[in-house]
Amino acid sequence: MEGRPEGGFQIEEVFTREEALRVMAIWVAYSRFEENQKGNIEAGKFSDFMIYSQDLMSIPVSETPNTMAKKSL
Repeated sequence: MEGRPEGGFQIEEVFTREEALRVMAIWVAYSRFEENQKGNIEAGKFSDFMIYSQDLMSIPVSETPNTMAKKSL
């Protein structure tokens, strides 16, 4: 957030936003052998939803720390 270290920290290991979303949903379920019960929106699977104050997939990266969870469903 303060721009240190210059150029970022291990920038070669950064996820895209889509990859980060997959890590937190699909890949976690797969790593726990729960891909048949969780991980994506599909009939018969468990799911949790979060509503945020901004669209994390389209706002500038600098705005992500200012995004708040509005509701958990």
